[in-house]
Amino acid sequence: MSLAQRLSVFVLGSLSPALALASEEPGRPLHFEEVLQSVNAHDPRIRQAVAQLRKAESKTMAARGAFDPRLDGDGKILTGAYYDVRRATVELRQPTTLWGSEIFVGYRVGLGINERWPTYRDDQTLSGGEVRAGIEVPIWRGGLIDPDRAERARAIQLEEAAGQALSAAKLNLELAAARTYWNWVGTGQNREVAKALLDLAEQRDSQLRRRLAAGSIASFDVVDNERILLERKAFLVAAERAFQEATFELSLFLRDSQGLPVVTGAQRVPEKVTVAPIEELSVERAVDEVLACHPELKTARAELEAAEVDQKLTR
Repeated sequence: MSLAQRLSVFVLGSLSPALALASEEPGRPLHFEEVLQSVNAHDPRIRQAVAQLRKAESKTMAARGAFDPRLDGDGKILTGAYYDVRRATVELRQPTTLWGSEIFVGYRVGLGINERWPTYRDDQTLSGGEVRAGIEVPIWRGGLIDPDRAERARAIQLEEAAGQALSAAKLNLELAAARTYWNWVGTGQNREVAKALLDLAEQRDSQLRRRLAAGSIASFDVVDNERILLERKAFLVAAERAFQEATFELSLFLRDSQGLPVVTGAQRVPEKVTVAPIEELSVERAVDEVLACHPELKTARAELEAAEVDQKLTR
């Protein structure tokens, strides 16, 4: 056990028993699925990773906002000059990620106040107004990459990295919880074995003492059994201590509905456990699957791609 784990056990040991046992259900065996559900729901490391993912999602949403449709419009009246004119303009623009192009469609109308006389201004139109549409494509700068597209691509990759970091946190905690849970089950069953062995030694001691009183055995047999009794008592004490330590370690992963650690009693140790068969993999296949699917590697790839976006933008 590491120093950090020992300190955690000490801190949990100082908690109020009423607080720790509040949500315990005596008599119902504790299965690993319950521990795993508690980890996913209440572990602060999961919550921190979820918060980082939500932060990355909000940045992605903000970066995508640069590519939302944009509606602009204005109007004005020029009067008091030689030519008076009324003008109104509305335009809808849709930025795209295709080579920095931007699609637009608009309408404008500009009429003189005195319809009998033309004004000859650039913003004057016919009575029905003017419709225009087109696409703007950068030729020299901003075609391959521009700040808006770079921010969007970077945000998407960082969101992917945050999502994979959450998966990695869940995977690491699941492995740690599994080791702790099965250690707790093993020490709990070992404790029951130690109690059963001590009971057998005590029963044998009673039988030997009756036989000694009847004169059928020598006192040496009783003395030797007393030695066995002491050994099994010491074994039970060690088993009790190991189980108590494993119980406190398990409480780091098992929490109640309020997120408080739960110290589980010995009555919840399963008598029998079943483990689903695991598919055997060759070393080569296992390595290939890890390289393709492990969330920590996916996190590194996403962060690398985000850095490459910055590099492209600075060229």
